[in-house]
Amino acid sequence: MSERGSTRTLVLLSAAMVIFSVVVAWGLDLHGRRARVYGAAGPLGAPEAGALLVKTPLDAYRLWKERGYRGRIILYVGERWARLDPSEYNIPPVYRPYPLPLYNLPREREREFLDDGNFLFMAALNGIARRIDAVLAPSGFAGISAQARQARNVSMEKGHVFHTHNGFPRNFYTAATFRPPAEPVLLYVGASHFKEEDPESLARTLTSTGLRSDLVVLCAEENDPSIPPKAREALLRFADLAALKPAGQR
Repeated sequence: MSERGSTRTLVLLSAAMVIFSVVVAWGLDLHGRRARVYGAAGPLGAPEAGALLVKTPLDAYRLWKERGYRGRIILYVGERWARLDPSEYNIPPVYRPYPLPLYNLPREREREFLDDGNFLFMAALNGIARRIDAVLAPSGFAGISAQARQARNVSMEKGHVFHTHNGFPRNFYTAATFRPPAEPVLLYVGASHFKEEDPESLARTLTSTGLRSDLVVLCAEENDPSIPPKAREALLRFADLAALKPAGQR
């Protein structure tokens, strides 16, 4: 084969590989989108953004599971972020892109270890969440920022930290810097957030940004003795300010 013919063959092979890669990436993205389970969604205060009061984070987890949500973005609003070591659950650290092929391990770990402190990790591990965004109180965000400076796979800017942990992507914000995703979220608002923050500023942030949700969980976090009664009162005040009308309590 002539040099010219060889060059042409290499160009055609390279083009074919690029096209193949694009098709595979498109197919995987389409599969991922179709696997996500949503309900009817709307901005806070709309009938589609239904709200429920729950007593504990475990109640929120069970609610998400009962409704069959899959592949979602969970927006967690709380005081701080509980960093977990996966080795506590006999899960070796994995530094690979999400999703992780863990087979039956997630269900086993849920059955053995699920509790109020790891419910978000278990939601990611079991496919309820593919990403978690969090709006933290000032002290909680300061703690995450300090951890992020010593971590891998991190990007930081003022009021925003992105990093992956055990393969799962996470965004951390303050109330002032929060940017909503383009798709509807499963919104979890914990009473702990109001130990430091006032309900007015959070309601203003979440309603003014155009955030959409198909389920808003308002959690009293009754198993946490560090949360004072006034913080739980502020949770209900937040619901009023955001025009949320909880349909009931779990």
